[in-house]
Amino acid sequence: RLARAPQTRIHDLVVADGILSVLGGREVLGTQDLAWWIPVATAPAGTTSIGVLDGYLYAGTVESELFRYCRPVRPLR
Repeated sequence: RLARAPQTRIHDLVVADGILSVLGGREVLGTQDLAWWIPVATAPAGTTSIGVLDGYLYAGTVESELFRYCRPVRPLR
């Protein structure tokens, strides 16, 4: 599913493997060209930061919790 550019305040962003991922609210969106955005994940409540390490997306919360998503980040189509 394609989405428009984030319409909410961007809380954090990360670039890894040619993909820009942004955290807007609880939604993580990804793009390779800034024109087409694809929903990547829904972040846990209270997420304030995202990162990518060894191909996996991580979310950090205001409560100092760290979550790793179960599937590696894959190329956007």
